[in-house]
Amino acid sequence: MKKYDIIVVGAGISGVFFSKLISESGAKVLVIERKKRIGEDIHCAEGVSKKSISDLLEIKDKWISSKIEGSIMCGPDNTCFKTHFPDVGWILDRSRMEEDILLDAVKNGVDVITRREVVDISEYENGRTVILNNGASFLCELVVGADGISSFVGRRTGILKPLRKDEFHITYQYFAYTNKNDNYAEFYFSFMDVPGGYFWNFPKGEGFSKVGLGIDPSLTDKKPKEFLDNIIKKRFDVFKPVYGFGSGVPTTYNDKLVKDGVALIGDGGRLTDPITGGGIANALRSAMLLAQTIKNGDLSLRNLRKYEEKWNRTYGKNNKWGWSAKNIFRSMRDDEIKKIAEFGIKVFHNRTINDVKHYEIIKGIIKEYPEFIKWGIKLLKGRFD
Repeated sequence: MKKYDIIVVGAGISGVFFSKLISESGAKVLVIERKKRIGEDIHCAEGVSKKSISDLLEIKDKWISSKIEGSIMCGPDNTCFKTHFPDVGWILDRSRMEEDILLDAVKNGVDVITRREVVDISEYENGRTVILNNGASFLCELVVGADGISSFVGRRTGILKPLRKDEFHITYQYFAYTNKNDNYAEFYFSFMDVPGGYFWNFPKGEGFSKVGLGIDPSLTDKKPKEFLDNIIKKRFDVFKPVYGFGSGVPTTYNDKLVKDGVALIGDGGRLTDPITGGGIANALRSAMLLAQTIKNGDLSLRNLRKYEEKWNRTYGKNNKWGWSAKNIFRSMRDDEIKKIAEFGIKVFHNRTINDVKHYEIIKGIIKEYPEFIKWGIKLLKGRFD
């Protein structure tokens, strides 16, 4: 039976980035991916801010579909404000990005198996045995779960419990021609139209967009596609879908990331931002943090816990704050959401900003609408950044 130092389950953004980083330290690594090719069938809106990942890796031009220069935020009754935020981020081509990063890992000696699923993970004296659906099995000292919201690794090894309905969002998204030719990310918030979540329109270039939404399934029995199609009818003069797809996004807070011989990263560790559902930055950051922690070759549980502890002291704090913010937002009525949009018009409309200061925004909302203090006071502390 072939043995590796590390087996990475899942070749999404966290899995390929971790594999590249840890292979640079000389580790013997195997990546297992159930899809037939890396970067296939990306269930992601692909937006990311420059600030959130600029210290992690250099984004190549060929990975960028469009550069974002600001946002258009809308509440109920088309209460909208436009904010200029020069060079704030990108809409990525994750398919190309993930493939390129994995190819770098392969150059470093990483082995890759595609079109195979992990069906069992068991303990043995010096690590874990990983068994695939074709009967093949491999030994390793560490299994890294980078296998998304359903994370077989996390569930099979007992690190993760099943998600409650209020701990994830279900999404539906189209890649479509919308004749959108600006560089502004659009968002729309309404409990009636997008319960517990929001709608987005992200420019992909040449008039095409990623258009979608995510809803909290604990608040409605309707499907996200039904909500999305209703919004599209109201908001678009031109809409020619090329394809559509649904997915799920963990929007909870999780602080359990390791066990003896196992570590979780990215969506596989439920590390997405609970308030935005954004996962790219936290996927990359958790991958780097784990790689930095174990690059000395120490794969012991004691050392793995250093990864978990550092995450929870830093970006995990942001996720814990985001979980609180999400639970407040999901309880807000449309008239309350509209007031926040009106605050945005007063403070941000047609203005240029260079940073988002969470606490200052919350203080401003409370000052404008004192009735929001019951929620806002809970969000004036707790973030790492």
